Amino acid sequence: MKRRDFLAAAAAAVAGIPAGVAYAQRGGLKKLGEIGLQLYTLRGMMQKSVPRTLAAVAKAGYKQVEFAGYFNVNPPVMKKILDDNGLTAKSAHIAMADLGMRWEIMIEDANTLGMKYLTVAWINAPERTVEGYKRIADRFNAAGRYASGDGVQLAYH
Repeated sequence: MKRRDFLAAAAAAVAGIPAGVAYAQRGGLKKLGEIGLQLYTLRGMMQKSVPRTLAAVAKAGYKQVEFAGYFNVNPPVMKKILDDNGLTAKSAHIAMADLGMRWEIMIEDANTLGMKYLTVAWINAPERTVEGYKRIADRFNAAGRYASGDGVQLAYH
């Protein structure tokens, strides 16, 4: 990038800050709904104690969580822990491998927990090719069609 282009971009960004602040301070903005917590960030705590971790999450004021594993707690027990703490789970991270033979089980677990989304969080580097993405798209489409009949949506981030 040329110095002149950089200075122009920087000036435009700085000039936009007051306008953004003024817009935010007007108060006419829509408020966010409930904000959830991605439990992947607490995976160390979840490994030690799922009930204590979820109780702490609820005590911190969260109402929704996103799972990244169930830490050997079966879905009916996990649902009770959520309910006991006033929490809901809207989604869970899953692995690409879960779209295979475990897919039906993943959907059943999602329904037990009241989740709407199962989210593939990672695609391995060797699969990130044109042909790999085509295969993944086919897998996602098939899995998504199957899940939609059960009220669950497949997502990727």
